Amino acid sequence: MFKHAYHGGAAVEIFTTAGKDPLYNFKIDGGAKNVKKVFDKEMKGSIYSIEGPTSKIQIPSSEREALGLLQPFLVF
Repeated sequence: MFKHAYHGGAAVEIFTTAGKDPLYNFKIDGGAKNVKKVFDKEMKGSIYSIEGPTSKIQIPSSEREALGLLQPFLVF
């Protein structure tokens, strides 16, 4: 999924709330209505609110596809 992304720096952004449809390549389980993009006053920006005991966002959407990250660390 990100094997062709620029990996020359210390980090590569894989998860963002910006753009027209930022969850396009991601798999949403538990119903799309349980994953909402909302504005958070403390963060001063948009976040994803994931509700429900079985709701999740999976990157990449296909289990056959590799994420393709080369950096040694993953930060959330």
